[in-house]
Amino acid sequence: MYLLPQLKKDTGQEAIFNFIKKGKIDEADIFKEYDGLIYTPSENRKVKTEELHLLRNNIMELAKKNGFGDESPNRFREFEYDVAISFANCGFLWQNSLPTGEALRNNFWTYLTIVILPDLASWRWPMPKEGKLSTAWNGRIMGGTRNTFQRIFRRVLSFDRGQNHPQRFNLIKELMEDDFSAILERTSIGCNPKIAIALADEFLLMRKRHEDKSKQIQTLIYRESTKDLTAYGRVQSLDLLEDQDLKELISQVFTQKENQLLN
Repeated sequence: MYLLPQLKKDTGQEAIFNFIKKGKIDEADIFKEYDGLIYTPSENRKVKTEELHLLRNNIMELAKKNGFGDESPNRFREFEYDVAISFANCGFLWQNSLPTGEALRNNFWTYLTIVILPDLASWRWPMPKEGKLSTAWNGRIMGGTRNTFQRIFRRVLSFDRGQNHPQRFNLIKELMEDDFSAILERTSIGCNPKIAIALADEFLLMRKRHEDKSKQIQTLIYRESTKDLTAYGRVQSLDLLEDQDLKELISQVFTQKENQLLN
């Protein structure tokens, strides 16, 4: 396992304040050295700087392909799908097909966003105007569930079907921004890949069944269904069910809620 660079919270906040004060990201901000850079005390090797530069170069190419730096429309959904695949194939984030403890640290994603990819973060989520820091933008830059890139990594953790699956990343491609939020907001469900994948499959099927209904109705069906599933999970651990049994249970819950809410 490689040790990954981290940026202390107060250092990250100071960097964000300076970004806002300037109103832009300068070339000098890329790979800028900060006093608040830390590593986990360990005998493991630190990731090579060259690897971090390669990751930036790769994601920069993906951004350019999807509208960064030119006059064409920005394709953020396609960009984030491409980034998800890049993260899934980034060797220093994984060990034996599982995320390393380092890759789960919020301070690493603060570093990644502020030091390696600040220009792309502010492209994806434009900086507030008039030099005023907003809570929303702060959350996109600091490590955490709303961080620009950490939220994409979370999608890989929850919805990657595995290296040998023919449709490995199809859920990450098909789900919308609000869909990810709806599924991942319930940690008991969203943080378990087996449950999250089965739930996302049914979510997409439900959306097709009711494509003539409003987004609000579809969201209501989903939220009410997950409430029942969460309650069921307190009695019977969902991840202990066989895959087919889990799929059938989720389908039954959705069907029941659809009948209650639509009839």
